[in-house]
Amino acid sequence: MTCRSAAFVLALCPAFMLAACGEGSQPANPAEGGGQATSLDEGAETGAPDPIASPPEQDAADNGRFSSRYTSLDLDECALVSQQTEGEGATWRCAGLDGMDLIVMSGDGRMDIDAGADNGAWESIGAFNAEPDTVEWRMADSAPVAIIYRLSDVSMQSAGRSVLMIETPGAEGCLIGRVSGDTPGANARARRIADDTAEGFSCGEDEPQSVGDTA
Repeated sequence: MTCRSAAFVLALCPAFMLAACGEGSQPANPAEGGGQATSLDEGAETGAPDPIASPPEQDAADNGRFSSRYTSLDLDECALVSQQTEGEGATWRCAGLDGMDLIVMSGDGRMDIDAGADNGAWESIGAFNAEPDTVEWRMADSAPVAIIYRLSDVSMQSAGRSVLMIETPGAEGCLIGRVSGDTPGANARARRIADDTAEGFSCGEDEPQSVGDTA
């Protein structure tokens, strides 16, 4: 090799080294291959939570008057209240928060959860779904004003979808909102609905809020 050729190769080496280093150290795009954090849930979300399967993100969990507490939900640890063969319906009473039980109902492959007492209304989503393993209790002045939980869509055509459900407690309680699990900041959005509307919501008159695909 002539001196001129050697000098030319040496001059190119830094460029090749730079290109190789650049490719090896390029950070992965966080939007690629990343699954949705679950909670209620959110980190659902509800939530879930998902509320959400593990406790949701904490960015808005405590904002002065309002705060969040979490309880686990495992049907194997709950008391079976009733069961029917038609439609595979069942009702469980599960430990909740500070003596307020969770009433968990299933029917035709779908779930509904009430806090304190069965409110008499069937509140779920249209797709076959599964209950969460965590429920978020939204507190105002240390008293529960809403629960947030994540229903996981288990239908074959849309498995992986989830919906955060926001409900007020008690026999006079009801659904006050739904938030699609893929909504940016879904858990925080669900908490905001609870904080803004739970105490003044009129069941049977006011329309529940819906954010995203919650059918």
